Amino acid sequence: MNKINRILIYGESWRGGMPHSMLLAFTRLGYDTIIFDYQKYLSFHQFSINRIVNKLCYVLDQFYFKKRCTEINTKFIQQVEDFLPDLIIVMKGLHVLPESLEKIKKLGISVVNWHVDDFFNPLYTMPYSKEAFTLYDIHFSPRPHLFEEYRRLGAKNVEYLGVCVDPNAFYPVSSVSGNFQCDVSFVGSWSKNRENLLKKLHLFNVQIYGSGWHRAVVSFRGIPNIHLMNKSVHLEDFSRVIKRSKICLNILTIENRDQTNLRNFEIPACKGFQLCNRTPQLLKIFKEGEEIALYENEQELIDKIRYYLDHEEARIKVAENGFKAVINGDHTYKSRCKQLISAVESVLL
Repeated sequence: MNKINRILIYGESWRGGMPHSMLLAFTRLGYDTIIFDYQKYLSFHQFSINRIVNKLCYVLDQFYFKKRCTEINTKFIQQVEDFLPDLIIVMKGLHVLPESLEKIKKLGISVVNWHVDDFFNPLYTMPYSKEAFTLYDIHFSPRPHLFEEYRRLGAKNVEYLGVCVDPNAFYPVSSVSGNFQCDVSFVGSWSKNRENLLKKLHLFNVQIYGSGWHRAVVSFRGIPNIHLMNKSVHLEDFSRVIKRSKICLNILTIENRDQTNLRNFEIPACKGFQLCNRTPQLLKIFKEGEEIALYENEQELIDKIRYYLDHEEARIKVAENGFKAVINGDHTYKSRCKQLISAVESVLL
């Protein structure tokens, strides 16, 4: 491959999303970088607040999926041929067809994939992306515990690239109305595992933000101290939730075989106190008890919540140290983009 000067990122272009943060980082590093935003061709609607309209559009999207996918790939190839990048970074690539990668490879362009979720989790993949799996020159992933599986399934090269945070999108807010408004907050989508864990926290004042919580059983939705806020929060709204939460609970996704997630970096970037599942990967990244609090089981979770609610000074110290570890460490997109380029040049040049 040629020396890397021009980069095309396949992904979403909204502020705060990984592709957009990468675009900014690569541009600041001096690379000529653009995004191909596949979402422009994906949906029949644009964020309608009407649930009936959203449901109808979702059904239409599924019915016309093949047509949408073909259109996305046609536009994708057109932009590749117009821009002629030295490197293409596909973020997940749920709609990228194998034949598109084959066409790109014939142009002499290297294509890598950065998938922060489990590539083979049915919730985060499509038949097309599975078929395209072996065509990528490098797979970047924050999941070293899955590397052997990826290689066994045909990955040519697998490189570790950890998740990170954009300090321009996630940062401490200077003030919010009122002081602390809850003992514990959780920001994330519904799952049965998360519901079962959160119902154990009924002795504390808990606020839950995120999608899908209408699926929780009626008895859960009726617990007095568990408050379903019935909305998702992003960027500054997310920072405000962190600001007014004494403890920011982070529950990793079992179904996704998580050992880290984006919240691990977004919470401390907003100077929140983070309490998360204990994993080998997190123990390598953060100092337990100094930069993050961790738990192994339900009882330890409850004990840690009680302890840190009673010890505000210790809680604030952990939040401050976590902030410094994320912002002053190598956990920003600028750092990750440097690591990605270094790996590509080492493996492919």
